[in-house]
Amino acid sequence: MVVEAIRKLGRLDRRVALLAFLTVQGIKPVSKLDGFEGPDEVVVELLKELGLEVEVTREGCKTDILFGSREALNRYHASEKLKGGEKIKALGKLFGYPECCSRFFAGLMEGKAKGKPGKRPPLEHFICPGCKESPQLLEKYLKARRTLKEL
Repeated sequence: MVVEAIRKLGRLDRRVALLAFLTVQGIKPVSKLDGFEGPDEVVVELLKELGLEVEVTREGCKTDILFGSREALNRYHASEKLKGGEKIKALGKLFGYPECCSRFFAGLMEGKAKGKPGKRPPLEHFICPGCKESPQLLEKYLKARRTLKEL
């Protein structure tokens, strides 16, 4: 059932399938599709088939889809109430980014850190200088991509 739902998501949108797969595996406790312009009802049903909780916000023709476990979504909403760097660090952790990278990015946003972080697809986060966790995370993402190609 999980494989079939992931396969169907992959036919609709490979990025959605990858995020769903990473979320189901717990690599990303929460995932969010900002401004999704596809058949969101189908995507929502498939995400639910995967055992994920789903929250949908619609504005005009664009849809934001937030998904993860109920616990992770509760933590997400609590984190949204935080301010500044604390909010950035909490949300980074929920989106599966390394703590060191979230701290560095929070420091940049608050003007406490200097430097230019790198951004390496498909990780979709700014990598802090000398990060030891991002290469391991990249391997997990690449493995997930290879698995999806086999489905």
